Amino acid sequence: MSAPTLQPKAARTPPSGPPPKAPPTTAGDGGGANLSGKDLSGANLSGANLSGANLTRADLRRVNLTGANLGGANLTRVNLTGAVADKDTRWPEGSDPVAAGVVFE
Repeated sequence: MSAPTLQPKAARTPPSGPPPKAPPTTAGDGGGANLSGKDLSGANLSGANLSGANLTRADLRRVNLTGANLGGANLTRVNLTGAVADKDTRWPEGSDPVAAGVVFE
């Protein structure tokens, strides 16, 4: 009886099409992210998409929000003291960033 012959494995062909998308990050594309109670103080969130994010009780002191989209975000009891924004920063309807301590460039 002869020994079984081992066949080389076939080369694995990578799947065709575009690679899978990475999950959103909180700093780049946090739309709808739950950041409740998080300490983001001093972070650079310039241009970030935080639309619909839950930022309840988050610490956003001294955060760079220039050009960020916070439309529809929950800003209940968020600390925005010293955060920096500009004319391109989008805010939830009815919010008052100046009263919350935001500085506009």
